[in-house]
Amino acid sequence: MDIKLIAFDLDGTLLTNDKHISPRTRRALASAAEHGIELVPATGRSFAGVLEEVRFLAGVHYIITTNGAAIYTPAGELVREKIIDRKTAVEILRRSDRRRAIAAAYIAGRGYMETGDLPRTMEIGLRAEVLHYYKTTRELVPDLAEFIEMQENDIQLLTFAVDKNDRFTHEAITSLAKNYDGANLVFGSPHDMDISNSEARKGIALQYIAERLGIERTQIAAIGDSANDIDMLRIAGLSIAMENGDNAVKNSAKIIAPSNNDDGAAIIIEKILSVGCSKSGQPAKGLIGF
Repeated sequence: MDIKLIAFDLDGTLLTNDKHISPRTRRALASAAEHGIELVPATGRSFAGVLEEVRFLAGVHYIITTNGAAIYTPAGELVREKIIDRKTAVEILRRSDRRRAIAAAYIAGRGYMETGDLPRTMEIGLRAEVLHYYKTTRELVPDLAEFIEMQENDIQLLTFAVDKNDRFTHEAITSLAKNYDGANLVFGSPHDMDISNSEARKGIALQYIAERLGIERTQIAAIGDSANDIDMLRIAGLSIAMENGDNAVKNSAKIIAPSNNDDGAAIIIEKILSVGCSKSGQPAKGLIGF
């Protein structure tokens, strides 16, 4: 089989909307691992926010976190990190309009947000499952900027949760990020605006892992749904977007899979295992048409 590595986003891709791996997807992943395929979760989440049921899947030896800012082993060993310095992060936080956005910082694999922001989650149009995600994956601090100033480690990611229809705040944060050389802004979801080091990208991290493992780009399949997945799809020989994904992601992919709630990732993995890819790295005939 030509595909030796499958990279996959988590939220909106591998996980259902209730943030679990479906039984069919679990079986497909186990089968891929049995065939010797390297499995690489690639997420905007912090390392601490990656579910244990994902971290300890057979076939997973590297995990891309925080949109590519940090690569970890399942046991939590840091393999590669691209950061933004604390001074820059604090300056961005203090210049942002926090009345219309909820900020968080990822430091050394953990996520932090202000205690007072948690009750505001629903006020800016975020869903109940997002609030649950915040409660279960982020630690609360009184003042985020002051907390960052006291840390020894620099910042893997700054993220702002914004109402997806609030164009004013989207434009303000985008403009703010452009003031800092070496900073990159990407949408982790329709409501997540993520600022990180310009070299903190899923595609760069995926290429790093592939080279470390001696795997060619034509031997990589990548599956995603959001803007932060596009450069990862461009690295892969076989690129797959989810039906529930952004149009820009679909336009960047060779194949559109069914949605995350319809076992789209599992269906793709099953097709890869049953059909494979042509020697040129293009999808084989049996993979086209769904």
